[in-house]
Amino acid sequence: MQEQLPRSINGASAGRTCATLEFIRQIKAAEMWVFGYGSLMWDKWHDDLECQSKKIGILRDYRRIFNKASTKNWGTKDNPGPTLNLIKENKSSCKGVLFQFADGKKDLVLNRLKEREHRSGVRS
Repeated sequence: MQEQLPRSINGASAGRTCATLEFIRQIKAAEMWVFGYGSLMWDKWHDDLECQSKKIGILRDYRRIFNKASTKNWGTKDNPGPTLNLIKENKSSCKGVLFQFADGKKDLVLNRLKEREHRSGVRS
């Protein structure tokens, strides 16, 4: 059963499936949410993790930037390709997808994300 969104979240209309950080703070502690802002939005990484729901979300005061180096799908060790990241920037926003999981899946979800990022060849 999907949780109903409040009538208005930071000015968003009730007709949109939209969540913000304020909404995330209000949800039950027994849930885990992951904010996807790049390939997590579309590559079905969550399919076998029993994702309970997905919603469009807006992360306020952050924006996307290609400032991480990767050799996974492009680039080389000597010349890595750019990879998407988030940086804090006042008055900006980043639209993405929120994935909801039961808290009992927390370790499994976090391990999957760690494995995914480690395997990507990303350098900080």
